Amino acid sequence: MRIFKLLFPPLVLSLVVAILVIPSSGFYIKPYLNNITPDGVTIMWETGAVTDGAIDYGVPGAPPSSATETQPSKIHKIRITGLMPDTVYAYKVRSGPEDTFEATFKTAPTDQRPIAFAVIGDSRRWGDRWQETEMSRHMR
Repeated sequence: MRIFKLLFPPLVLSLVVAILVIPSSGFYIKPYLNNITPDGVTIMWETGAVTDGAIDYGVPGAPPSSATETQPSKIHKIRITGLMPDTVYAYKVRSGPEDTFEATFKTAPTDQRPIAFAVIGDSRRWGDRWQETEMSRHMR
């Protein structure tokens, strides 16, 4: 029993450290859209481990096109160009062998239109992730 009492605390501590330190797979920050233009969009996301990233995209009902990253990463950024203005596209982000995320976006129109938008902020969302992920170096 004495050996159990001596070995149990370090064993538990080791397990907790391993869970917190070892990177997990999956989306750390789910995919989101940036810089939507009439002919393109940038899609970014972050994973817990270094993985390959790819996006299948296209007009719903049509065969998809693909865009891939040049090298595996934790912070993923893919720019898709050659799109049609004012068009809805479906996309599927693939990150590693099992993680996927599906959604749609609409490219910007070429003509001037009135717009309405809302801005919502929550500085608590990121916590220390802003520094951990070095996201500021990806913002332009």
